[in-house]
Amino acid sequence: MRRNGFSLLELLVVLVIVGILAGVALPGYLEHIVRARLTEAFDALAVYHIRMEQTYQDAGSYANSANACALIMSATEHFNYQCQLTNSGQGYLITATANGTHNLSGYSYIIDQSGTRSTSAFPAAANLPKACWLTQAGGC
Repeated sequence: MRRNGFSLLELLVVLVIVGILAGVALPGYLEHIVRARLTEAFDALAVYHIRMEQTYQDAGSYANSANACALIMSATEHFNYQCQLTNSGQGYLITATANGTHNLSGYSYIIDQSGTRSTSAFPAAANLPKACWLTQAGGC
């Protein structure tokens, strides 16, 4: 006797195998998506740092006439940026903070006038701040 199709047991076995593969692959895939979105902040902070240095070369200060950061940076898709002057306009701290879009929250990165990079907030990371820009919880 010839049968066409699959039995219920065969379909259940296939579903279990697909479920196990998805359970293993999905967390790794989601981590790669987050790491790719973090590069938005790294790129923006690096560009902002270069532009602030160019401003300092032209004006001798990172401050504008209103005693605020000479350059204002717009928010990007996943991050908001804030500039804080230090040392009477001779230094600054630029902070990129995740704005919560696309489940990206709890991340905060800093760069200063000397190019020193640090991570001030990172989900599931201990002993913050770190003297680097973390992309995964393992460390620098």
